[in-house]
Amino acid sequence: MTKNLADKLTYIRYAQIASLFGSSAVFFCDSISQGLKIYERFQLITILIGIIAFICLRYTGLNANSRYDLSQLLEKDSEEEEESLSMMQATKQILTRPMITFVIMNFFHVYRMNFVSNFAVIICDQLISKEILSNFNRAFFYGLLNFLPQLLLIIGTPLISSLGYYRIIRASFVVSLCSATCLFILGRTNVPALMIFFLLESCMINGMFSVFNLPLTDVIESDQRNYKRSRPLSSMVYGTNALLTKPAQSLAPMITVAIFNVYGYSSKNSAKSSNELKCRPDGAPLSACTSMTPFHTGSPQQSSPRYRISLNSLTYRSGVRISGSILADGGETFRGFLIQARRVGTAERVGGFIVQNGNDARILSCDGSNSLTSMTHTNRNDKTRINFEWVASQNYGDIEFVMTIVRNYNTYWTFIKSERLRYLANQPCNPNPCSNGQCSVNGNTFRCTCFTGWTGDRCDQRINRCSPNPCVQGQCFESNNDYTCQCFSGYTGRNCDQRDFCSPNPCARGSCSRLSNGFRCNCPSGYTGNRCETRDFCSPNPCVRGSCSRMSNGFRCNCPSGYTGNRCETRDFCSPNPCRNNGECSNGANTFVCRCPATHSGTTCESPVENLCQVYNPCLPNGRCEEVDRVARTIKCVCNTGFGGDLCNQRIQSACSRQNPCDRVGGVCQDVDQTTVVCRCNAGYKGNTCNQRIELPCSEWGQNCGNGRCENIGTTNLRCVCNQNWFHRYGQVTCNTSNACEAFPSGQPCVNGQCFANGPTAFCVCNSGWTGDRCQTRR
Repeated sequence: MTKNLADKLTYIRYAQIASLFGSSAVFFCDSISQGLKIYERFQLITILIGIIAFICLRYTGLNANSRYDLSQLLEKDSEEEEESLSMMQATKQILTRPMITFVIMNFFHVYRMNFVSNFAVIICDQLISKEILSNFNRAFFYGLLNFLPQLLLIIGTPLISSLGYYRIIRASFVVSLCSATCLFILGRTNVPALMIFFLLESCMINGMFSVFNLPLTDVIESDQRNYKRSRPLSSMVYGTNALLTKPAQSLAPMITVAIFNVYGYSSKNSAKSSNELKCRPDGAPLSACTSMTPFHTGSPQQSSPRYRISLNSLTYRSGVRISGSILADGGETFRGFLIQARRVGTAERVGGFIVQNGNDARILSCDGSNSLTSMTHTNRNDKTRINFEWVASQNYGDIEFVMTIVRNYNTYWTFIKSERLRYLANQPCNPNPCSNGQCSVNGNTFRCTCFTGWTGDRCDQRINRCSPNPCVQGQCFESNNDYTCQCFSGYTGRNCDQRDFCSPNPCARGSCSRLSNGFRCNCPSGYTGNRCETRDFCSPNPCVRGSCSRMSNGFRCNCPSGYTGNRCETRDFCSPNPCRNNGECSNGANTFVCRCPATHSGTTCESPVENLCQVYNPCLPNGRCEEVDRVARTIKCVCNTGFGGDLCNQRIQSACSRQNPCDRVGGVCQDVDQTTVVCRCNAGYKGNTCNQRIELPCSEWGQNCGNGRCENIGTTNLRCVCNQNWFHRYGQVTCNTSNACEAFPSGQPCVNGQCFANGPTAFCVCNSGWTGDRCQTRR
């Protein structure tokens, strides 16, 4: 015996693997022999398994040893061995409180294990019909009850090592308690819950049976440590545990069979020998409620039955009776029957029967003294028809009627089924509860969809379309189960909730069109402007040819080349001007006439005329010759100053030389003609004779230029010329800033940005979304 937990778990795993092979061998033998129908195969397999078992046992015997046996062989002085204890003393020493507590727990565990091992198959056969679980699936399920616990224990040994086997044992009790509680709540007719319960019970009981050996090893080690034994009393401890738990193996089948007999299980075996119950004249027993089996000799017939269930409807509703009949066709008769309504695919009995033939049928209380879920016969007379009624108390989903028919003791059919019945919800809409609307089913009640103009749960309240007033800016009027809004001035829309920029009409003439944020006037011909307030003399275009330009009180036609007239209606032969050399053109009859200057002649003034002054100039040298009329061939002399006469050959004295009225400092005398003079004043002087001194602007204000110098502009204005890197602020004269941004024209250099100065230069850094020299353009 080892004290190492890992070694103990390894031994348990090996034992479970061996047991797993044993369980598989049973299932394998049953499959190979086809349920012992081919007995020779079964014998051959069992002999082969026996040979393999012998070889394995022989190998173990030859190679196994015990550390206690080896130590005993090496012991040389047998007189020094411990004195053997009496059996009563050893038993008294090992029966400590932990040992007694463990044995009591193990007693009930053995009872549960024998109950599940012996009666799980019987219980499942009685509660799970072959219609729900086929023979193959049933055999697989029974094999799983033995196979799964061992497999879980093999896989779960690391979990036992990490959590401890005491916790695992406690957890198994909790799982068993929870599974039993769930089965009690769901009911024994819930087949999936029943199968899961037995799987969990088998895993918790059979799997934990091997784990229970681990607490016994703790008892053995504690005893060896407390009494300082050289060898552990393993056989004594295991034997005492087996002796005290042995009665549980006998009590489990005794108590369970007694309970089964209370619920009619014994009738299955006694029916074969009792002539009184051969045909069960008073009806089917309670033990047949789930299996639908009469417990007669033989098996149910596999041929198609000549019995059927006839129903007046394939739908059902809560509280509404369904009429039906059990019928025998083709002259057949029957003596016994059992009929139930079940949820499709389950053994759950639903609804309640109402007996029609009181002498031939009765209620069988399969689910308690007051249940009406089953109906059976009351006598052994031959029957051809049984009428019944059935009623549902709720929606069970799809259901079907299932029955067993007994023709005689040895001939019977089980699980004869009707067609499926579908639940049809109650009809709360018949008659229509909606006064002014359409009714629709909503679960077990109804819902009204009201006609226009009505409301309420039953559409019996008339809707006042104008209460509350839906017209935001207007007055409401009801009409034909609807409403209309008479909007106040300036508003429009169905609910007068939109601003109407066309009410009243803002256009002086023409129609108004509404825009999202204003209006647009559609002007009639002859008018323009935002409100059509301006007379448009160019609409329609009055010009025969060319474009029209609007004037303040009329229009002007811009005639194309070649036309003239107020409306460009006249052909203009003078456009473009065909007359050359500044000749004047005038329109004639379908042509033009050029009036040439004296220097040229010809149809278009294309020929030059010779100048007389170039041929003959009598004015030299004291004057110049000017042609007066080239056609008349006349000239004149224009004399230089100091000369006169027709040919400028007479010297004359100027007026300024005879009399000079001008101040010699302030001005200069200039002849107008031979008798008249005028004074031309110098800068800084004025007056007729230029004798009045003028005070220039810089003489009084020049020192105010700041960082610059003053310059006169004429006699009345001045300007400041700034020194280097000095500027005028916008709108000022003085040189009073060195920041070029402040001298920018208009005073705001950067419209949408910031100005920066770099010496005499200013530039803009634009805000996001703007560009241009002055940040004036949106990107």
